[in-house]
Amino acid sequence: VLGVTYTELVLPTLLGVLTVALGLAFGKSITVVLFALIGASLIVIGLEIRSIKRALPPDTTDETTTDPAAFREGTLPLFVGQLGIAAQEVSYLLIVGATLGAREAGLFAVATRIAQLARMGNSAVESLIGPDLGRLGKDGRKAQSEIQEVVDRGIRLSIFFTGTACLGIALTTDFVLSIFGDGFADARNLVWVMLVGMVLNAATGPTGYLVSMTGSELTFGYVMLGHAIVGAGLALAAAAAFNSATSIAAVSALTTVSWNLWFVWVAGRRLGVWSFPGGHLLASHQASKQARNSEV
Repeated sequence: VLGVTYTELVLPTLLGVLTVALGLAFGKSITVVLFALIGASLIVIGLEIRSIKRALPPDTTDETTTDPAAFREGTLPLFVGQLGIAAQEVSYLLIVGATLGAREAGLFAVATRIAQLARMGNSAVESLIGPDLGRLGKDGRKAQSEIQEVVDRGIRLSIFFTGTACLGIALTTDFVLSIFGDGFADARNLVWVMLVGMVLNAATGPTGYLVSMTGSELTFGYVMLGHAIVGAGLALAAAAAFNSATSIAAVSALTTVSWNLWFVWVAGRRLGVWSFPGGHLLASHQASKQARNSEV
């Protein structure tokens, strides 16, 4: 939670303050912004290191070691999955710029940043419940009811925060875009399409955490990498067919929905936990049905 606070709140605030200060001192330029970013990043890194040293328990003489092979088996798929997430966030913008030009790329970049504001609450909720999922995931189906309870709580909070943010952004899109300049008004439809993906992402809850922290790391990696590849192909096809950045925004929203639904199905089949509103009803029905079958 502290890490999310530093990266999502402190870093942007410092970047803004340093950019204004350096801009007043040396004039407005890309170089000034880059130096402001470096300075803000170094300050945040220092704050994080200081917090880690204060928060971690004192060192012990525990001689327990980790098998390197076992470590790679669990972490490599997670690394691949994170690469897939990063590729999806970057590739769509690159495709827009390469196929539709710099102007559309600028609109797409601004629309993406605005839509991502709605995801901040969702990210914070996932960070809060992630440790619980990791702890309970060690017991697998034995902890099905506890995991389902954590997931349901996460979905309620995510829908509240993300839904509220999406509604606010949707109602004030024109005003928010006007802050960037008159030339960005055409990004309105891009923002609205991306917000649809954010809402559906919140409605399916912490699916990525649910799968990756409960023993299905390999599936997580394959699904995210696969969606990055397929999403890039679909974005190229959409750009060629419709010559519109909105079509690529739709591809971005659809791929987000798609990998979330994959993880909903994986968690439901493997753990009996269903990550969507009312999922506990389906979980209870399946548990009752299984109990009746075992009695027979």
